[in-house]
Amino acid sequence: MASHQFTREGLKVCGLRPKKGNGPVSLLSPYVRLYRSLAPEGRRFLWVSATVEYQYLGIYLIAVNLYLLRLGFGPEFIGNVTGSGIAAYSTTAFLSGYLFHRRSATRLVTNGVLLIAVGLVGIAFTDIVPASARAPWIIVTNALAWMGGGFFGVGRLPYLTSVAPTGQRVLTFTLERLMGIGLAVLGGLGVTFVPGLAARLLGVTLDDPAPYRMAILLAPAGLLPALVLFRCAARRAPARGERPDDEVEGGRPPTARISPTTIILLLSVFAVLFNFAGTPPLYFFNVYLDDGLAISPALIAFVMGVARLGSLPATMLLPALTRRFSMPSLLVIISLGLALAMIPMALVPEPLVASLSFLTCSLLLALYEPVFDLYRMDVVPASAQTRMAGTTQTATYAAQSIAGFAGGYVVVAMGYPSLFLGAAILAFAAALLLGNAQRRERRSSQPFDRLPTPFRSEA
Repeated sequence: MASHQFTREGLKVCGLRPKKGNGPVSLLSPYVRLYRSLAPEGRRFLWVSATVEYQYLGIYLIAVNLYLLRLGFGPEFIGNVTGSGIAAYSTTAFLSGYLFHRRSATRLVTNGVLLIAVGLVGIAFTDIVPASARAPWIIVTNALAWMGGGFFGVGRLPYLTSVAPTGQRVLTFTLERLMGIGLAVLGGLGVTFVPGLAARLLGVTLDDPAPYRMAILLAPAGLLPALVLFRCAARRAPARGERPDDEVEGGRPPTARISPTTIILLLSVFAVLFNFAGTPPLYFFNVYLDDGLAISPALIAFVMGVARLGSLPATMLLPALTRRFSMPSLLVIISLGLALAMIPMALVPEPLVASLSFLTCSLLLALYEPVFDLYRMDVVPASAQTRMAGTTQTATYAAQSIAGFAGGYVVVAMGYPSLFLGAAILAFAAALLLGNAQRRERRSSQPFDRLPTPFRSEA
């Protein structure tokens, strides 16, 4: 969907015309001006959202798995922990979207961040729990953290939409992603250096779990101050379903030929396939390097930090990419790229090859999230956005949950190459599904990726 809000002319309408030149400053300046134009609650929400990414992408995905390995748990148990956590997220998101949709988005965001912090603190002190109780303790505390993520995920989209200036929603969502990646890089750097420093202070080696507890505690240490500042400035954002169709950004009506239910079903199936494919590199890459290739934890954290840092320029180029491609076309390209990136990881067991493949996967996944978020909200009317968000979130995290459970068993039974090769096949299937639907719709007079002209200005 190539709306004028993604073009240079669209940026002029929004008052965010980029300066001449192609340097980093020119790319960054529209986002700086947008940030300054936001209300205080909008700016502080962006920081809350960024700290959630900081704890999740920067700390959780690196430190928690390494911590569990030092506690004596293997890939199979880690897969169970990951799967059960994502199942808790999926269930919470579904219930929040359908049962609590009249509740203030501000409350959902606040309660979600608090639960994340409580769960992470619980995980961090697993090594002082009696050995016989550690496994259930990890499952429960990890589920609490993911339940918090479910509440936050449901409150995030309506709150961010409500505080985004009219006509600037795409840039606002992109800015949110940029800030999240930036803080995730900082979190990754913390995981790189804190365990070594903690080990020296505690007089232990990096084979001991205690240093990784200190790394995990970096997450709530960043979350809670951001939440306090957010609560000081937050206003009540509309709950799901409170905004009429003509209040939606751009005023885009649904297509005439395709019902919202059909589009919701199509995107839910796509989300299942894509997230089955995207989960192995996201959740098992660090385990693969540590357990399969015997790479040092510091180097693992460095590689993952570089991957997060590389996601920044990729995300900044999103407006330029959407000038060339419609959103469903871009999703197809991302899916194909993900499939191709995982093949070398599956076939060549070398640290450099695995790292380059993971870097490519991270860049593609960084693009996928804002594109999919915006597309699924734009392709249906406001009256169907609650169903779209709830169904696709449930599909996304149900797929990640099953992939997390299955991934550990696949590694034990068939090894890491089979895990990554299977993920590549599923990514290719996701591209075929959406690409075929797009081709079929292009033959009709009302393609769903080319919505009618907005009936009111976005300016």
